[in-house]
Amino acid sequence: MPSDAINQQWLDEVLTGLGETADQVAAALHAAKITGQRHNPSDCPMVRYVAARARERVPSAQVTASATRSTIQVEIDLRDADPQTVWTVTPQAVREFIDAFDDGEYTDLVDETAA
Repeated sequence: MPSDAINQQWLDEVLTGLGETADQVAAALHAAKITGQRHNPSDCPMVRYVAARARERVPSAQVTASATRSTIQVEIDLRDADPQTVWTVTPQAVREFIDAFDDGEYTDLVDETAA
């Protein structure tokens, strides 16, 4: 994996590309058919989206992600190289989406099959 395949600039672009408002972020996640669990920083729609995008970029890697109001983090493990962690400050629109989602908005993005 090139050292810059997943970096902070890439992560910033992925997140800001979702939109400028919480509603735009939700619409982008809906269009991508992403769902997740409320109040779960390791399995919310945002984390699933970021992890899916990272897997597209580095298909041979094991990818995990986490999200909080303040940061989004991606961990990439290629098994034959040192694991890489990339994080960035959560953009305002994404933070507003996370808050609204956890508060009960965007019911279409809830994964009803997850326990």
